[in-house]
Amino acid sequence: MLRWPFGVLFALFAYFTRQYLSGDLAAGLVEMLENQAVKAGGFKVYEINVTSGPLDSLFYMDNMISLPENITLINNKGLPPLVLVHAFTMKAASMAMSFQPVIANRDRRVIIVELLGHGHNMLPNHTLPSLDEMLEGVVMTIDTVLPRDCHFHVLGFSLGGALSLFLLDRMPNRIKKTVLIAPTPFELVNREFTSSLYAKRALGWHNKTKIKEYFLEALGVSPNSLPPDFMMRGIQRIREKEKVPLDYWDEFFKIILVDSTKEDKKFENFLKHNSRDLGRNLKSNNAEIVIFVGERDALSKASKCIDFKLRMGDRCSLYVIPNTAHFGVAKNAGIVHSMVTEIMPMVSLILNQDPQTDSPERESFLTPLGLLVTRYKQMM
Repeated sequence: MLRWPFGVLFALFAYFTRQYLSGDLAAGLVEMLENQAVKAGGFKVYEINVTSGPLDSLFYMDNMISLPENITLINNKGLPPLVLVHAFTMKAASMAMSFQPVIANRDRRVIIVELLGHGHNMLPNHTLPSLDEMLEGVVMTIDTVLPRDCHFHVLGFSLGGALSLFLLDRMPNRIKKTVLIAPTPFELVNREFTSSLYAKRALGWHNKTKIKEYFLEALGVSPNSLPPDFMMRGIQRIREKEKVPLDYWDEFFKIILVDSTKEDKKFENFLKHNSRDLGRNLKSNNAEIVIFVGERDALSKASKCIDFKLRMGDRCSLYVIPNTAHFGVAKNAGIVHSMVTEIMPMVSLILNQDPQTDSPERESFLTPLGLLVTRYKQMM
């Protein structure tokens, strides 16, 4: 009588062991969390037809269908639509999950762009897009979804932060506020570091060793804060399910952060040229710029961000997060925290405060782990 229950238990044990070892269990958990975040934010995936670029259509996420009827473009607090631009290797759904506290209230129009070469917008045969094509894809999505006279705010993370800066030049006087988290335009990036990272081929993410290498070296996650082995297997499985070539992300990284392809040369020295009025849009428009960068970020250098802030003057606020790298918090007693987690309350405050209310300017704030972050000011 006891053989049948034992057989069932053994079969279940064998099944979940196989799911664990293959990474399917963790991959399913990540996908479930992403889907929950998308649902909680009221987002749906939309497709638009485009007349130029490597694809005939582009996908993006929008919460428009879940908004109250009285909110069209500007909400009751006077806040314009918010556009989110995700980081390298991310997708729109993972951006919704990572920044859920910022977009939790369904009283504001939020659009999450999906970059070319990512998620639903992969190119045929896994061809790699240029930086120029990626920027054009973002511009075409915004121009199709929002009226040309509509102002909006932008939140960009890492590569999304670089593209958000380029948007200030391409769409002058439309962006009223842009929040950049660890932005990676050429002039803020440590090229020696990106070259060495590419040489190690640490971006393929097709095995746990390479994933661990990427977390430690590129993202700056401390050894005691690495995702557990369970999640490492899940990340590996997600990469396998994408069925991209083994060198896809390595070569993609090279295009955007090591070399500039021929058609992308205009992006090199972009910020320096704009700050000298050789390209007038970035310097002359009145958008508020807020930058968050990790003190130990080896990819987006804090010292270069400080230099950029000084060029931009008072319209640009800069917060340097102590003990923090591009994504990871260097030492945090084994707690799995990220730079995004630490700054989320402040990002939410900046993007969601009532523009008609005069709130005192924040010179410093405490992160959830107790890191004291002070707004950088030019020393006189």
